[in-house]
Amino acid sequence: MFRKMTLFMAVAAASLAFAGADASVSTEPETRTPKPMLKVLCMPKSVALNTPFYVNLEYAAPFSRPMAIHVDLLNADTNEWQAGDVVKVTGAAGKVTSRIVVPQDAKTPFKWFAYIAPQDENWPNMLATTTFTADLGAKVMAPCAPLRNTARSPSKPVDFDYVLVKDYPSAFHAGAKTPVEVQYNLMPDQPSMYVSATLLRASDNTVVASAQEKAKEGEHDLTMFMDVPADALMSEPVYLMAVLKPAGKAFSERVAEDRVWATSVWQQRRMLRASEADN
Repeated sequence: MFRKMTLFMAVAAASLAFAGADASVSTEPETRTPKPMLKVLCMPKSVALNTPFYVNLEYAAPFSRPMAIHVDLLNADTNEWQAGDVVKVTGAAGKVTSRIVVPQDAKTPFKWFAYIAPQDENWPNMLATTTFTADLGAKVMAPCAPLRNTARSPSKPVDFDYVLVKDYPSAFHAGAKTPVEVQYNLMPDQPSMYVSATLLRASDNTVVASAQEKAKEGEHDLTMFMDVPADALMSEPVYLMAVLKPAGKAFSERVAEDRVWATSVWQQRRMLRASEADN
């Protein structure tokens, strides 16, 4: 799992350099979509090896989507993963309890952090993060009582622009058109806007395939077809980005974006005829 997390972090760093065709991106790009929140409500003062304990957290997001809260323990010197837990959530806001056991071979010093991301996604796609401190001791000190996990949906209509990758394949087929479902909301009285879906190579942010359509006012679901070239390399990690931005404007002027990393490019082997196989 540590290797997986390290890869995701490296890919995340590369993704922040994406500039589209006409602009650059800062390391903390701003959009009009409100940012999610994650807060630690309770954590022990100290933890012990092979002894279960609880960490209670509260989260809030601008709209409901399948998400997961990750609580991870790393070695502070090497960033090697030591222990952790993942709690899946569906509501836009709520409280959860994470149950963790630190294994006997865990190496100090410890570094704790928690983050929230879309389900099936990892650190590069984190929506909010927080840190906390819990030292290693002989026993769990000041333990937290587990909460009853709660989730709730927004009580008022969405009043901001957003875009969301709602459904996508685990693998895009090279040489074929693959559907991607995007959900977006466009507030009224705005200049002409376009919603786009782009598949990019993670190593250098080269565009592999892209599709776009003119956005309409209001909240909509949109199916877009990604025409992936037949020569796209399946060995290259990729990620998918959805963007809502004014027509003719730079990427840095986008009003909303969303990304997913849990996908790849799949290339079907061409079946050879007998005459070809003999050559």
